[in-house]
Amino acid sequence: MGDLSALKDVLFPNAVGMVLDRLTEVDGVVVAEAHSAVPELRCPSCATCSRRVHSRYGRRLAEYPAGGRRVVVKLEVRRFFCNAPACGRRTFVEQVEGLTTRYARAGWFATAAATSWPPGSAKPRPTGPVRYGASLDSCARTGMPSSPA
Repeated sequence: MGDLSALKDVLFPNAVGMVLDRLTEVDGVVVAEAHSAVPELRCPSCATCSRRVHSRYGRRLAEYPAGGRRVVVKLEVRRFFCNAPACGRRTFVEQVEGLTTRYARAGWFATAAATSWPPGSAKPRPTGPVRYGASLDSCARTGMPSSPA
């Protein structure tokens, strides 16, 4: 498909150090496959630099709209060793700055699309009852009632 770096800059302008490997379309959804090219990272606990890679795995970020199409990001991330003997954290996972955060399935793009509204206007409010689905296990952990009141 030619040079993907120009497309990366358009689709993911804030993603620092990310390389777009492949862009395909599957059933009307654009699939962007990418990885990080940052050679070393700092441990989030002790700030020691590390280049030692423990393992790699894929993350699938939530779909978001771009140019009238749905886009899914398949991101290969690395788990690094922390080399500091005094640090309690033995490994940590890289986050792509401007794209991912810890434990989040949606990147900045989906969060911004879901929570943005015109500047100066009041925040939108639900017009009817708001219901959140929860499993019985999560209700038991949080102390929430498992059935609606």
